[in-house]
Amino acid sequence: LLHTEQTRGGKNQIVITEIPYQVLKSTIIERTAEMVKNGKIPDISDVQDHSDRTGMRIVVDLKRGAEPQVVINQLYRYTSLQSTFSIINIALVNRAPRTLGIRDMLWYFLEHRKEVISRRTTFLLRRARQRAHILEGLILAVADIDRIIELVKTSPDVPAAKTALMALKLLLTEAATVRKLLPAAFVARASQPQSLTGVQADQILAMQLRRLTGLEIEKLAGDYTRLVEEITGYEAILNNENLLLDVIREDIYELKERYGDERRTQIVGEIGEFNIEDLIAEEDVAVTLSHEGYIKRIPVDNYRRQGRGGRGIIGSDKKEGDFIEQVFVASTHDYMLFFMNNGRMYWQKVYDVPSMTRQSKGRAIVNLLHMHRDERICAVIAVREFDDRFLVTATRRGQIKKTRLAAYANPRRGGIQATGLAGDDLVLGAAITKGNDEIVLGTRNGMAIRFKETNVRTMGRTAAGVRGIRLRAG
Repeated sequence: LLHTEQTRGGKNQIVITEIPYQVLKSTIIERTAEMVKNGKIPDISDVQDHSDRTGMRIVVDLKRGAEPQVVINQLYRYTSLQSTFSIINIALVNRAPRTLGIRDMLWYFLEHRKEVISRRTTFLLRRARQRAHILEGLILAVADIDRIIELVKTSPDVPAAKTALMALKLLLTEAATVRKLLPAAFVARASQPQSLTGVQADQILAMQLRRLTGLEIEKLAGDYTRLVEEITGYEAILNNENLLLDVIREDIYELKERYGDERRTQIVGEIGEFNIEDLIAEEDVAVTLSHEGYIKRIPVDNYRRQGRGGRGIIGSDKKEGDFIEQVFVASTHDYMLFFMNNGRMYWQKVYDVPSMTRQSKGRAIVNLLHMHRDERICAVIAVREFDDRFLVTATRRGQIKKTRLAAYANPRRGGIQATGLAGDDLVLGAAITKGNDEIVLGTRNGMAIRFKETNVRTMGRTAAGVRGIRLRAG
């Protein structure tokens, strides 16, 4: 667990209060320091361990202007602050090991619980029937207690007394009030002469006469009635699967009430993988590309607004004869489309362009793009997504082509063909349109034409296009 705090000086801090199982604080701190040192997490200025007897507290100080969420994503990516524990759900199914999915695992768990509850209920039913059988004998004995006591006293030994008890015919002769306390089935059965079984006779003989004479038939009747109700319930559970499932549900609720406490972990729908954009702060930058092919990006905050008469500031160092050919503002998460004079196109993220100071000349573009030796960049366009807009290209021979921007969304390492060319024709420029704009084409001799974009039909990515302007020879 972690959260962000802000110091009095306005700097952000990331405070870690819990770490994954079997991960040491020292491991996280050392790994974080290592990532800072090698430049993987550059926005951390310090890491301190403020843990004490009240709990864990690792404080990560951020540099001024750093984006906390980006640093958190970097910590998850490069340290053990986020750990993965794999499990293999192997269970015995019909005495054979099987790997189960969540659904099957729950199904077999319920089947196991059914078996456990059935066995438990069967045991309880057997015990309740045994106890009810004994109570039936005690009720009949107490109903005719004088004859029972006399028989026991006159018997020479226990075996003789047991034999005499089992030969005795007993009737339920108690008052109607007692009969009302007993189940009707037992009353009907006990109204006829009944003999005691060996189990019932043993129970009577095992009791002292004082206890036997002290038994209250009303209490015996109440206990017997309760046992009969329990027996009925157990039989219903064993004969009805819905009732069996209700028992399983009640057991789970009971466990929840007994052991349930506040959950310490969170259950999320899925665990996403971090991509590179999660680790890079999104900001607006100025991208410059020189005539000799040096490119760089600079945060727009490095430039200050000036009045109409301002002299400006140095935007880039350059070697003699070089000059800034293209400059545009884009987000670090935008795509850059590099269009070549031979009709090919390369695709790159803005954050892949090195971030440098205003005085730096930049990095050679050939180190970023897998360009061919004779290719030259004629246009660079920044887009956030490949939506339903259009891309219009124009060539040296006056050809023009309109293609949906989505056609350029799947680049290859060696580039893709952005437009078809005939003969020695070359691409001169490219632009994004909305589908209902107006297009202006101009020539080196100062001639121009303007027409509606709707006059140009949409073509495929590799098509050569149609004539946009007729050029004079030479």
